[in-house]
Amino acid sequence: MLQNLVKSQGKEAAMWVNLHTNASYNFAAPEIPEHEGKIIEVIFPVIDTPSVDVSGASADVGVKANTLIDLGEISGNKTLNVTAADNLKKGGRVTVIFASDATARTVTFAEVAIVGVASKKTVQEFIFDGTDFVPVAAALSI
Repeated sequence: MLQNLVKSQGKEAAMWVNLHTNASYNFAAPEIPEHEGKIIEVIFPVIDTPSVDVSGASADVGVKANTLIDLGEISGNKTLNVTAADNLKKGGRVTVIFASDATARTVTFAEVAIVGVASKKTVQEFIFDGTDFVPVAAALSI
């Protein structure tokens, strides 16, 4: 990555360029007095959407800072074997979405059973607490 300083709304801002993809990211850091003189790590809110093989009863899935796992319609119960990225920090979020066929299906993610409703889509969000993925609230079926 290459960093350049640019002006944004009259303030100095950082611009990062990924030299492999030529993608650029611009942001102006907030002015927080207690952060002065410190290096603060910023994780960009890029959503990772891993491809998950749902043909069997279980599947391996890697999780990054902000991950959306969309299983589509499933025809059997599934267990997702989770591997967290080495640099995953507290606050990382994972959303699991699946649709049950004519039978209510269950997806197990990080040892949490997400119980679906027949012929409906189910959504469950998790937050990483530094050790485990904790459900944010009860799953929602729509």
